[in-house]
This record gives sequence, C-alpha cells and structure tokens, in this order.
Amino acid sequence: MIKRFRNKKAEVLPSPSNKVATVSQPLSEPSLIQRFQMCQDVKRHVYKIKAGDDQSRIVLLYCDGLCDNQQLIQDMVLPHLTRFYETYGFHKNEEIVESCQLQLESISFEEWEQQVETDIFEGKLLLFIPALTSLFSLDISKKPARKPEESNIEVSIRGPKDGFVEEVGVNVALIRKRIKSTSMVYETKTVGVRTKTTVAILYMRDIVNPNIVQDIKKKLDGIQIDGAISATQLEELMEPTRALFPLMGYTGRPDFTVNCMMNGRVALIVDGTPAALIAPANLFLLLKTPEDIHFTALSATFGQTLRLLGLSVSLMLPGFWVAILAYHQDQLPYYLLATIGINRLGIPLGVAGEMFLSLIFLEILREAGVRLPSAIGSTVTVVGGLILGDAAIRAGFLSPSI
Repeated sequence: MIKRFRNKKAEVLPSPSNKVATVSQPLSEPSLIQRFQMCQDVKRHVYKIKAGDDQSRIVLLYCDGLCDNQQLIQDMVLPHLTRFYETYGFHKNEEIVESCQLQLESISFEEWEQQVETDIFEGKLLLFIPALTSLFSLDISKKPARKPEESNIEVSIRGPKDGFVEEVGVNVALIRKRIKSTSMVYETKTVGVRTKTTVAILYMRDIVNPNIVQDIKKKLDGIQIDGAISATQLEELMEPTRALFPLMGYTGRPDFTVNCMMNGRVALIVDGTPAALIAPANLFLLLKTPEDIHFTALSATFGQTLRLLGLSVSLMLPGFWVAILAYHQDQLPYYLLATIGINRLGIPLGVAGEMFLSLIFLEILREAGVRLPSAIGSTVTVVGGLILGDAAIRAGFLSPSI
C-alpha cells in the first residue's frame, strides 16, 4: 500500500483561470488603494503624525473582521509610530524595522502586489508611508474561530473530548501539546491560486519514511487550481483515479492523529477543515477507530475483527443471497425454500431487481438521515424505513426474504 501511494502522480484539475490576470503597477498610494477598491471589507485610514514643525502621513489598511481593528490601532500602533517619529523620524526602511518597537515587516517593491493581498486577508495591518514610498505589514490578526470541542462524528467514550476546528494553527497546537519533542516536523504548503489555502504537513522525522514525505510534497507542489476548499478535494487531487480503496484516512481527533504519526504516517491539515488526512492508509487503518487506543489490546482487536466481519458480510451477503435464490436453490433447506417460494408469489421483479431496489431505498434513507437536521434525521430514517419497507411488501414490489 505504501509503495502504491509513492508511485502515484498527483492529478491536476484543468482550469482556464488558474492565473489571475493583473497588470503590474509601481507601488504608490493610488495603486495601493485601487488594489482593494472593490473590497468593501478592506478599511483605509489616513493619519498625520507631527513632531514639532514636521509632519508625515501614514495610510493604514486592514480587513474588517479578520483583525483587532480600530481599538488596537488607536491604543498600540499609532502611539508607537508617533514616539518613533518624534525620536528618529522616517528616513530608511531598515531603521524603521529595527528601531520601532512594533514587529514590522518590510514588503519589497518587486512582490508587493501579491504580497499585500495575502497579508491583508490573513488579518495583517498594512502601513504605507507616502514620503518614503515604503510599505510594511504588522500581524494583528484575530480570525473568527470556535473553541475545540468533541467531534460529532467520532464520539469519545474514554478518550479526550477535544477535536479539530477550522483553524490550522489551533489544530497544530492540539497536536503539539501531545508531542513535546523537536522530532515532530511542522511544514506548510500553499495550495490554490486565489484561495491560497494553507496545508500543514506534520510527521515524526526519525520514524517516517522520508520517501513518503517527499512524494507528498511533490504532489502538493504539482497541484495548480483556483481554490482548495476542503480536505476531500485535496485528497481527490492526490489520489489516483483507479484506486479501489482510499489511500488516505480521515479523522477529527488529535489523539488518533498523534497515534498515526507515532506509527510512521504523515498528517495533512487543510486550513478551513476540522479534520486531518492520514497518509498512507491501508485497510487495517481504515478499520481502526480513535477509541481503540484507549482500550486494551484484546478489546481493540475484538472490535476490529467485528468491523472486518461486518465489512465482509455487507459486501458479499447481497450477492451471495441473489446467487442462492437465482441459481442454487438446491442449497437451501426444503422448508426454507418453500417459505421463500410462497412469499415470492406475484412479485414482478427478479431476485436481482429486488435486491437492487432494496439497496436504493437504504441509500436514500441513509442520505436523508445525514443531510436532514439531527432533530428529525434519525426519526425520518427509522420511521421512513419501516413505512417504506412495509409498503413495498404490501404492494408486491419486494418479498420478505429480501
């Protein structure tokens, strides 16, 4: 399975608009304002700082809702810049970055157009000084986020109650607090020309196979799409189209992610997705649950055996039953065969058609239970299954044996 994962090439979704058409402009106050003129959530403020008879203009830009805005600017940024201007003045970029108490980062003239978009929509504050034609960024980000809570999909019985959220930094912190070692490597990649989605790569450098890590990085670098919205989309681009089984696992629990990393696997966390992708995955990993590591080895093995048995039965039993009823009736006991024959009187469909119709009904009910609100989803699934099954048997579309 690991060899298969390594030998597959990443697929790229063709898109005619992968490259955003922009006209390069020199850095200036009008060009900077024009860059965000269609974005009403980007706020602009102009301040004048005085030191004796001298004064200087400062243009501040930030995205409303992604940072500590007006109060932080008034209480921290402007007082520090005023004191710096009164003491040193604005002369050189290097002097401002080194001497100012704010953690400013200078933005180069060559890459300012793409850099300002990334910075301002990550919650950073842009400071433009027209007198020097200098542009700086200051990280005051405060993105909307929710607190870690128990996963609704992977319910914890004995394990911890925290789960992944939509913020990649919080998810990495949930893993880091469990692995207090420098052997855990944390790297990031950016996917998506427009969305610039951050993908975190986490692994144990002294345990993982380095070839696996290199292949994952190569696949991520080869993805060229407009936007990466979800982890499932990223998984689809990295996996081959002919794969019968998924080559990546999926979990919303940080404790299970840590356990997989300790066993030599790589965790991928996509910003905006409250889950982690585990690679490479095989059948035995897919049969595991996060609760297995919190039970004894005997209990966990018994649970995995039951899941494997249930998987085998769900895959083979429908076809086996159709084959028995259609071609090998002599393998059934006489009394059971007589009961089935009586129940099938007047059924217009064959055995295969009955089974296909039953499976379609089950999938419809399962989809309804997943998509409908939780308050009515379970009720619709249970009651709907009973009503549809009874109605189908009474109408003569299905037999009780199916």
